[in-house]
Amino acid sequence: MLAQSPNRVARTNDPTAHAEILTTRDAYEPHYVDDRKYFELANFYEEFAKSREERRLPMRCQPQEDAVELCREWQQSNGGERRAAGSPTAG
Repeated sequence: MLAQSPNRVARTNDPTAHAEILTTRDAYEPHYVDDRKYFELANFYEEFAKSREERRLPMRCQPQEDAVELCREWQQSNGGERRAAGSPTAG
């Protein structure tokens, strides 16, 4: 599925505010069967608080050192801060 929306994670301080989440069901429902099998925004945090084995959405952990390195580089580019300068939660 393609969506047209900006990510609003930093602006709203909501980790679920990705473009693919902000595309409303009303917009894509005529073109896609949405059985809401896995989770809805209302229970997003509840579902991800469960262990991977208990979640309705099948998942597996696949650690990638390259991904960690990307986070290190991002932190270094932000003066060693863990949050982007100027973000609402930056101290």
